[in-house]
Amino acid sequence: MSDIWNRFFNGYSYTDHTSNSIIHDSSGNYHVNHVFFTNLNSQIIRFFGNDDSKLLISFCVFDSNNVHVRNGNIYQEKGQCVQYRICSYISTTNNYEYPHSYIRTTNNQEYKNYLIESTITLSDGKTGPIYQRWGGIKIENVNISYSEASTHYSVYFIYGVTRITASNSYSTFFNNTAKEYSCLYNYYSLTYINYCNILSNQCSKTFKDDNGIIHAFNRAVVTIEHCVISNNNGYNLFYAKNDCSIKVISCFIPSNDVIISANGQLSTSAIVDSLQFVNEHFNTILCYAPNPIKSITILLIELERTEYYYKADKYIKLSGNVRCEADSFTIYCQIEGQMINFLGDALILSENKYHANNNTYSFTANYELPDSLKEPNIYNLTIHAETNSEDSNVIYREFQFKRNTPKIEIIKQPTFPVYLNKTRIMKFILSVTDQDGEGNVTINHVLNNIGGKEPINIQINNQTDHHVPYDVSIPENFDVGNYNLRFTATDEHNLVSDINITVTFANMPTENINIVTFHKFYKR
Repeated sequence: MSDIWNRFFNGYSYTDHTSNSIIHDSSGNYHVNHVFFTNLNSQIIRFFGNDDSKLLISFCVFDSNNVHVRNGNIYQEKGQCVQYRICSYISTTNNYEYPHSYIRTTNNQEYKNYLIESTITLSDGKTGPIYQRWGGIKIENVNISYSEASTHYSVYFIYGVTRITASNSYSTFFNNTAKEYSCLYNYYSLTYINYCNILSNQCSKTFKDDNGIIHAFNRAVVTIEHCVISNNNGYNLFYAKNDCSIKVISCFIPSNDVIISANGQLSTSAIVDSLQFVNEHFNTILCYAPNPIKSITILLIELERTEYYYKADKYIKLSGNVRCEADSFTIYCQIEGQMINFLGDALILSENKYHANNNTYSFTANYELPDSLKEPNIYNLTIHAETNSEDSNVIYREFQFKRNTPKIEIIKQPTFPVYLNKTRIMKFILSVTDQDGEGNVTINHVLNNIGGKEPINIQINNQTDHHVPYDVSIPENFDVGNYNLRFTATDEHNLVSDINITVTFANMPTENINIVTFHKFYKR
């Protein structure tokens, strides 16, 4: 089964587990495969790993396992976890949470948290069967049906972190019941639900708040596209609360028995009135149905730099490697919800090479920074790779977006020393530039720790030099000697640049001072 392991964790060694025995461990890599676990009545896989741990469970059946603790068949903390082609049948927890699995991977998008080509049916507990937290969450080609939850989350609980993406595609969720509230529960995540059947699920019609067939909570952003959402029963069909939003695109939504269609921020577009598209995954009711999806995996993404500046930088240059079973694929990027395709005509693509020996592509490309990106912050560039059969993979890279610091220079200055018995004003001409090309810049000075009284404000409308006359008054209590003079330029983002010079004061000898002589005139 090394080919299955290498599909997900290529290059790493592992322990092969093929016996019907319980696994409790705290480190290492495991491939649990081709095991029929039945009537063990115990938590079967309990894995407290570390960031380097990898757990793959493939071609396994969990049959009639009844446990008296939360997190029934599988419980993992940290590392990565992939469940591939598993069946969970009548998993129960005696009113504890998550009868099938509780997976909390390392908090990083690149750590896999996958449930793929699997069936979970007839689970029974306080909640629905699965809890997936953190990591790159993927639920794909999955059937979850006939689950009973005495309280809530009858289908799943997805727990992301802001900017972490969860994908849920080609899956069927059928006839799952929450006695109180919520079926598909999305918490603090960026969730994409594509080509799914959400059918005949139900939750209470008594609970008005925190209750929806599809539920977004605590800053979750959920996008639902090309789905059939039918015959569901509950108080709200869509529920978005606490800075959340749900977007529904090109879905077929007939015959739902709900009191309120939507509660919270919901947007819809291109809602279809007939079943105009065909989902290819109805056969996932079988444990080992043929996979119609050609997989794609992002192996590596690197950014040329991690800091980019407003207007000074137009592109983010990136390079990477992708393994793809399909004939073609698309890669696109997203910054905080702003999406732009980048393997296309709009992008300068310097390399796109196919490597036949390992079915991978390498590429180098420039992602154009959108004009709407203006605020300095730390952002995630999310990179999606997608085949035309809608299989996708996501990875992200963090970068810092900065505003430019204004520059200040001295163009003209007095001749030193300045003679105090001749003048108490130093006249300068300063040059100020700001690559932001907009905003206000305040010019000020400090002379030997004494600040100027009236700073000068200038409006910046372009990236050219702005020459500014600037007078510095010398306080009456300053005597001859050397003093430090510091000029500062501060923009509206509190970015400051400065320039320091030493100024010298002296007294001019009396005989060198121009004295006006008044002659006395006598009247004749």
